[in-house]
Amino acid sequence: MKWWGAEDSISRFSPAWRLMSELEPHAPRNKPTTLRIENKNRYDAFLNTDLEKILHDHNVDSVVITGTMTNLCCETTARSAFSRDFYVYFPTDGNATCSRQMHDASILNLRYGFAQTTTLDEIHKALNLLT
Repeated sequence: MKWWGAEDSISRFSPAWRLMSELEPHAPRNKPTTLRIENKNRYDAFLNTDLEKILHDHNVDSVVITGTMTNLCCETTARSAFSRDFYVYFPTDGNATCSRQMHDASILNLRYGFAQTTTLDEIHKALNLLT
C-alpha cells in the first residue's frame, strides 16, 4: 500500500483478492490450510510467507509462475524462486500486466537468466506426461 495506496491495492478478502472464478473448480478442496499461502502481502510470494517451507515439505523442486502482474508479483516471485534453487517455468501466456511492453520486458529479463519461458499448452502437455 505504500506504493499504490489503499484505493489501488488489493486488500485481503476483497473481490480482487479472491481466486478467479475460472480457477475455482481447480482449487484444492479438503486440504490442510498449510497448503495455501494465507498472508501474501508483498510482490514476492516467498517473502514473509510459508511458501518455501510448504514446497520443500512436499519435495517440490520446480514451480510454474502465473498471474498478474507480469512485471511486479510474477517476475519478483520468479526471481525469488530461482534464488531459492527452484527450477522456474514462466508461461508467457499465463501472465499479464498493464502493457505489452512491460510484459515483454519481464519475459526478456526472466528468459535471460531466471526462468524457462514456455506456454500454458506446453506446461499442460508436460503435466499430462507425468500422470
